[in-house]
Amino acid sequence: GITVKALCVLFLVTISLCFSEQEALKAGTFTVSDIIFETVSAFSTTGLSKGITPMLNTFSKVMLCCAMFAGRTGIIALVMRPGKARKLEALSEFPHEDILVG
Repeated sequence: GITVKALCVLFLVTISLCFSEQEALKAGTFTVSDIIFETVSAFSTTGLSKGITPMLNTFSKVMLCCAMFAGRTGIIALVMRPGKARKLEALSEFPHEDILVG
């Protein structure tokens, strides 16, 4: 489940970067493998880069920032709905006992 969602995020970000950077790909400024490397590096928040980030357009930089945010906060946190959170009482059960004193 989580792996599939992470791969979907990586795929969507990579595809959007490839579409937004078509001119640079055609000109040979960088390759698709460079874009994949940047995307995976952003998602995993490793800090590695091929040096193409300054050459990307604003949309691509925003998409990489979204990938960094998704990787840092985790896929689980992104797909959780706050409305479905259960109350603390539903997560735990407290003992009930009558204590005899004296």
